[in-house]
Amino acid sequence: MRSALITGAAGGIGSAVARRLAAEGVSLTLTDRNAPALERLFAALAGVGATVAVLAGDVRERDFARRLADFASARMGRIDVLVGAAGASRLAQFPDIDDDEWEELVDVNLSAAYRVAREVTRCMLAQGRGGAIVEISSIAYRSGGGHPAYGAAKGGMVTLCYALAQRLGPFGITVNAVAPGVIDTEMVRTNFPGAAFERLALGAGAHTPLRRLGRAEDVAELVAFLALERARFVTGAVIPVTGGIELLPPIGALAESA
Repeated sequence: MRSALITGAAGGIGSAVARRLAAEGVSLTLTDRNAPALERLFAALAGVGATVAVLAGDVRERDFARRLADFASARMGRIDVLVGAAGASRLAQFPDIDDDEWEELVDVNLSAAYRVAREVTRCMLAQGRGGAIVEISSIAYRSGGGHPAYGAAKGGMVTLCYALAQRLGPFGITVNAVAPGVIDTEMVRTNFPGAAFERLALGAGAHTPLRRLGRAEDVAELVAFLALERARFVTGAVIPVTGGIELLPPIGALAESA
């Protein structure tokens, strides 16, 4: 049985990944700073027979990554998979962002991901069995997103994955990034409350070839593929899960809309 560690596990994408990997028989160590939501997820997964352990905490705390890796190794015996789904964003425009806000979003979306990956990698190397690291980036790494710090951090995550894929490939550890587009999650609904979310859904759907918002389960399917043996020759990839929202319209459509 493979063992996975998921950060941000109580969020929309993180919890969908947890459920998907549990369906594959993967044992799970889950963390999130939202302790009540984490406990609810634990109860739901344990109720369907999943092997699961939880450790509430904030990945922004410098010593938490080490404690988390030690906890997962002790409870499950090893760590085969890391899914980095912890993240946060809000809407803000440059230059109206102070230093504290910039550093907060860069820390949770990039620096914390680095620290957790570092500690989990040390465990994987000591195990000598290879492994898989899947980081949740965002299509904001190309567009900038709704907050410059978020987009910059997600771009940094992509570059980090490139570096780790090259460094860890010889040890049988794959490293990939998933770049979701507009996904219907609590974080998105919080940033676009009420009627604003309905406008977002209509606008995003109109610019997406598949004509709908993404669902957390759409992302989880790809993460599960990258995390398991089926993707053992895929590394250093950044794979969008966007419904094609980033595609430019065909030249004919551009001419018709002028």
